[in-house]
Amino acid sequence: MSQRSWLSDFRVSIRFVSLLFGLALVLLSLFLIVSVFEASSGTSTGQFLIFYELILSLSILAGGVTLAHSVTRSIRIRVPSSMFLRMPRLAKKDGHQYGFFAALSLGLGATLGSPLFVLIPLNVVQYGFISIASLLIAASISILVARLYGRMYREWSDKGQECVGGPAFTRNACGRSSLRYFIARFGLWIGNTALAAYSVIIFVNYSRFDLATTLQSFLGSGAKSEVVALSLIGLLVAWFVVNAFFEKRYAGAIAGLQIGLTILLCAILLFESAILVQAGTKPLTSIFTLPTGEISTIAFALVANTAFLFLLFFGFQEIQAMSSDLAPKSNIPILSFFKRFRDLDRVNFAQKAMLGSVVVATVINIVYAIGVYVAVPNASALSGASVPAIFLAQSLFGPVNGLLMGIAFIIASLTTFVPSFLSSTRHLRALSSDGFFPKSIGRSSWLFSLIFMMVLSLFNADFLVRITDFGVLVALAFVSFSALWSRKPVLTIRHRLDFLPSLAGTS
Repeated sequence: MSQRSWLSDFRVSIRFVSLLFGLALVLLSLFLIVSVFEASSGTSTGQFLIFYELILSLSILAGGVTLAHSVTRSIRIRVPSSMFLRMPRLAKKDGHQYGFFAALSLGLGATLGSPLFVLIPLNVVQYGFISIASLLIAASISILVARLYGRMYREWSDKGQECVGGPAFTRNACGRSSLRYFIARFGLWIGNTALAAYSVIIFVNYSRFDLATTLQSFLGSGAKSEVVALSLIGLLVAWFVVNAFFEKRYAGAIAGLQIGLTILLCAILLFESAILVQAGTKPLTSIFTLPTGEISTIAFALVANTAFLFLLFFGFQEIQAMSSDLAPKSNIPILSFFKRFRDLDRVNFAQKAMLGSVVVATVINIVYAIGVYVAVPNASALSGASVPAIFLAQSLFGPVNGLLMGIAFIIASLTTFVPSFLSSTRHLRALSSDGFFPKSIGRSSWLFSLIFMMVLSLFNADFLVRITDFGVLVALAFVSFSALWSRKPVLTIRHRLDFLPSLAGTS
C-alpha cells in the first residue's frame, strides 16, 4: 500500500470517528435537555442547578453539531426544492436610514423593556439598598461597555471592516473560525432568545390574568377580558410580522412609531416614579442606610445582584447592530444649536446614541427603584403578581394608574420582544454563514430561533433571566476583550496603556 493511499484511508477513518463522536455528543445533549425538562419542576435550589445543567447541555449540543458539521460540510446532497426550503425570510433592512433620535429611541426601547416591570419591584423589596447599589454598578459597567463599543466601531469602520453587531469586533480581531468569536456570537444568540421568551411569557400572563382585574374596574364584571387579551396577543404578533417581513416597506412609519412609543413609555415611568416618591412612607435619606451583616455576605449579594440586574442595561447594543441602517449624517435635536452637534457622521452619532440610551435608562431605572423603596409595598402580595409594577400602581393609586402602567408595560413588551428576537435571528444567521452551523439553518434562522424560544418558554421566568444574563455577560466579556486581541504585539511599537477593554471585560 502506497504512503498516499495509507494517509488517505487514515484521514477517512479519522473523519468517520469524528462524525460518530459528534453525533454521540448531540444525542447526549438531547438526553440531558430532556432530563432538565423533567427536573424543571423542582425547588428553588434545584432550579439554580438546572440553570447550569442546561448551559452544559447546550454547550455539548453546540460542540456536537459543530464537530459533525465540520466533517460533513464537504458532502453535497441535492435536495428537490420544496415549500419548506422556500420559507419566508426576514426582511433585509435597506432603504430608510435612521437618524440620531430614531437610533436613541430604539436603544432606549430595548433597554427599558418588560423585565423592568418585574425585576425592579421584586428586587428592591427583597434587597433594599443592595438593589439600588447594584443598579448603579450595572449601569456603570454598561456605560464602560457602550464607550468601548463606540470606540471599536470607529476603529474597525476606519479599517473598512464589517461592524454589524458586537461579535463582529471579535471576528475581526480573532478570525472567522475562532472559538472566542463563536462563544461571543453563540452567547448573544442564547441571551436574546431567552429574553424574547421571557418577554412573551410575562406578556401573555398579564394579558390572560391580570388585565381582567384592571378592566373590571372600568367595564364591570361582564367585561369580555378574553377578547381584549387575544387582541393584545394579536397586536404583539402583528408588530413582530411588520418589523420582520415588511420593515423595508414601512420603515419610516415604524421609526416614527418607535419614537412616539418610547417617549410615552419614559413619560409614564417618570410620572409613576414621582408619585411613588411623593406617597412613600420612608424618607428619601433612608436609601443611604447601609445594610447590617458580614462584609463578605453583603459583597457576595452585591456582585450576584449586579449580574442579575445587568439584563436591564444592555439594550444599547441594538443601536450598533443596526449600524448598516443608520444615516450617513445626522443632527442631535435641541443640541444642534451648537456646531459640534450638527452633521455628525454615522459612527459619531451612533456612539452618542449608545451612551445616551444607557444614561437615560439609568436615570429612569434608579428613580423608579427609589420610588419602590420608599413606598414600602407588601412583599408577599407583590411576589404573587405576574407584573409587580402594575400591581403596585393599582394597589396604591387605583385602577387608573394600574391601567397607565399596563399601557407602559405593553409598550415595553413591544419594544423588547421584537428587537431581541430579530437580534437572535441575526446571530444565528451569522453563525451559519461563518460555517459553524449548516447553511439551511441560516436560511430559516427565524424559524429555528422561534423553535428554541418556544422550548425555553417552558421554563419559569426566573430561570430565563439567569439564562439571558449568563449568555449576555459571557458574550460581552469576549467582545470587550477583543479590543486587546486586535492589537498585535510588535517589538518596535510601544502601545499606550489602555485599561478600558480590560476593565469592561473583567467587570
